[in-house]
Amino acid sequence: MGPGYRGSIKAFPNFDANQDAENLYQAMKGFGSDKEAILELLTSRSNNQRQKILISYKTLFGRDLIDDLKYELTGKFERLIVGLMKPPAVYDAKELRDAIEGMGTDEKCLIEILASRTNSQIHQLVSAYNEVYESDLEADIVADTAQHFKKMCVVLLQGTREEDDVVSEHQVAEDAKELFEAGEEQWGTEESTFITILGNRSKQHLQLVFDEYSQIAGKDIEESLCGELSGDFEKLMLAVGTYNPIPPVAGEFFPEAAQFAYQTWELSASMQVQMKGTVRDAVGFQPEVDVKALRKAMKGFGTDEDTIIDIVTRRSNAQRQQLRQQFKSQLGRDLMADLKSELGGNLGRVILALMMPSEQFDAKQLRKAIEVRDTRRGWWGGGLRDRNIGTGGGHSAPEPGAGTDDKTLIRIMVSRSEIDLLNIRKEFKDMFDISLHACIEGDCSGDYSRVLLTLCGGED
Repeated sequence: MGPGYRGSIKAFPNFDANQDAENLYQAMKGFGSDKEAILELLTSRSNNQRQKILISYKTLFGRDLIDDLKYELTGKFERLIVGLMKPPAVYDAKELRDAIEGMGTDEKCLIEILASRTNSQIHQLVSAYNEVYESDLEADIVADTAQHFKKMCVVLLQGTREEDDVVSEHQVAEDAKELFEAGEEQWGTEESTFITILGNRSKQHLQLVFDEYSQIAGKDIEESLCGELSGDFEKLMLAVGTYNPIPPVAGEFFPEAAQFAYQTWELSASMQVQMKGTVRDAVGFQPEVDVKALRKAMKGFGTDEDTIIDIVTRRSNAQRQQLRQQFKSQLGRDLMADLKSELGGNLGRVILALMMPSEQFDAKQLRKAIEVRDTRRGWWGGGLRDRNIGTGGGHSAPEPGAGTDDKTLIRIMVSRSEIDLLNIRKEFKDMFDISLHACIEGDCSGDYSRVLLTLCGGED
């Protein structure tokens, strides 16, 4: 876990798996069930502790705790509690199964999981999928996807990417040159080259390749990927190749962004190689000077896009946040709003995404999961109002009657509650002037709502 990231669920002190198993058995014994006891116990134990409770329950009572929970609980409350009880590999397998089963495919779920898991985690989830569903995950994904997206998924499913401490320095320049020749330097794109390099090299190695690539191409890899690729394949390659995947369509933010936001990438001490990203702190950074240059680039007739690109892509994310603050204090204007009004198309989407802190990806995803338009009441469900809604901000309303995206909501709350949910909560409040707690409280109900609110960890 990276430093500075705080989950809302911590390991319970003085943990006793046998006593917890006994308490759960008593809560489900006889007529009805004590949902209060189930809720309080399971939401105050870490995932590792929940797995120990499962074993103790089986040992003490000869029964499967998850089966008993399914029998006693119903609906979304059941889905949420059962999700909390699954080991990470089994939970991933279940999410992938749901993503490819039935009509249509949830590509966002595939991208999130396959692009962010380690080799070991991939092997574990493939094994779990086979054991639980008696089916081959690769064959199922191949049957449900197409073209280059399918090919990249297959590569990732092998779990054979170079480990994170592997950096082939002699290969860096060659890989960068091959990527450039496969995309920017020719008419059309050789997708197979992108798949081979991004699908097999270690993340540390790729960061060095991307740094070299920016020197050859005169632009960052993110910009090239957006220009050369498209659709779900583009989204997958962005997720695999970069720390902070950039959403290619305005308003689309994916849970996998948080996966990259909180992961730390360290090289083995024996390598004596410092991992380098494609964008680093600008030397001699002067935010007041950059602010003047940005304002000049957007003032008057026409827009100096070259200046904007040069500044934004050559500043670290922390420096970009300083620019936003400086722009406001120095000029009394909102930099994001000005950029949005001046830029359009893929360039605008990339620039706006680069200007956004990583925590905002998850906050945006949660907003999309909760925000619904109820035509009977004429308001946005959950009490959630984006500052731009109704004021020409350009946000499109979800389909009437679509309801809460409970699947996404549950996935984020379950997987983030032990990692960085407190940071996401803060970002959510800063972005939308309302707390995540209040939105869940206004949009959900019953025991389902109570569990979500417990995982949320409190009101802000």
